[in-house]
Amino acid sequence: MKKYMCYILPVVLLLPIAGALGVWSQKNNLQIGLRKTADGEFDVIGNSSAIKNLSYQFMVTDDLNVWQVTGKGDTLKAAYAASDVLMDQTNTVDIQISPVFDEHIKQNSIENPNFDQPSDMEITYMIAGVEAVSYRLSLFDPLANGENKQKDIAFEVRWKKDKLGSLIQCDYFDNDPKGSLSCSLPSPLGDDLYQNARETAGLTCWSVDEHGYFIVSPLQFLYDFSQVTFDQNPGGIYRSENGKSRRIVSLPLGKQDILGIVSTEKNVTALVMEKKELYLYTYDSSGKQLDRSDLHTALPDIAEPVLQLDQQDHILFGYMDGFDYVAQVYEQKNGRLKQIDSVKVSVGANSSAPVQQQYDQGVLYCMQEGSQTIRILAANHKGMLYSSEVYGDYQEDDLLGYLDLNKGLSYENIIQRYLFDGKRYIVNMKLLSTR
Repeated sequence: MKKYMCYILPVVLLLPIAGALGVWSQKNNLQIGLRKTADGEFDVIGNSSAIKNLSYQFMVTDDLNVWQVTGKGDTLKAAYAASDVLMDQTNTVDIQISPVFDEHIKQNSIENPNFDQPSDMEITYMIAGVEAVSYRLSLFDPLANGENKQKDIAFEVRWKKDKLGSLIQCDYFDNDPKGSLSCSLPSPLGDDLYQNARETAGLTCWSVDEHGYFIVSPLQFLYDFSQVTFDQNPGGIYRSENGKSRRIVSLPLGKQDILGIVSTEKNVTALVMEKKELYLYTYDSSGKQLDRSDLHTALPDIAEPVLQLDQQDHILFGYMDGFDYVAQVYEQKNGRLKQIDSVKVSVGANSSAPVQQQYDQGVLYCMQEGSQTIRILAANHKGMLYSSEVYGDYQEDDLLGYLDLNKGLSYENIIQRYLFDGKRYIVNMKLLSTR
């Protein structure tokens, strides 16, 4: 037995290193690409030559492991990355519109016993005898290093006489209100004009954009605007400069409903609903109206509206129509909008609108995120040019985990048939270049 002891000790000492190297090898052997042939319900359309000059990237993570994926045409490469690459390095100033939990609200609120309590920490109350609620709009800068200051824009919502009473929710802890309050006066069931717009990720209204513009939109409220009035209707386009905010365009909530904006250094373009019909308005940096374009579309008739500005400053208005995504492409010259193309992209059943789009020389390139994967698509006005999904697998092993000498080699199954399952998600999707 003694003659074997000299071999056993080195082997034991090398086990952690070998295990770690094995895990490292598996982490760095994620094989990834675009499907070249159809696989069950996933179709492959067209030839990859249609995207040969398209560059894109995204990340795959389970919060602990991160893979940086870069693509050029139909060739993708994945590299294991440090988890700190997930940190948002952008200086995004968030918008918070909140009812003010004041003494008047507290004293005139009664507990609502007929409403299901979401948790032991929350108590739902009904407003009793309160005819109005004050709101405060504040901007919060995440890079202010704890020195955030509220830049308030205050207004009041007043119930109409026959609509007194509104469901409010207050978060309590040991009977001490935190000041968290939400108010709603919803439309009758099935009669919410804004439902289609609220369900999309293609309209951004919760942050200040890179040129300092932000909006107060009906999507930020849960009100049937026919049942309330404002002392000063806050709807419209605002601009934040040198720590101060001012409204440059007034678009009253319930009358001219602004749903989203895109901007350049010189102009801002807004998606606006008037009497259910949708329009694009263009303004200069001071708020002077430059153009108004009828989109010939009513909000209740479409799903998941999208308003984006691509890298070449094309304005892309799109929406879901059944299994298709319809995109209207506009160019802007001297503040005037001109529609230059209309493209229909087949995205399939149970799919959402593309999250990334670029238009170049008559072709619309898209990245679309699904429940288990993403797709790369290209189409022109004649039809689809290319569509395929991303797949992924490990070259050596479909199991990945961490070495634990107390429990042995314990692995977690994170790769199944598809690249993405419930344990992983996709972040930082970007279309980089089309040339």
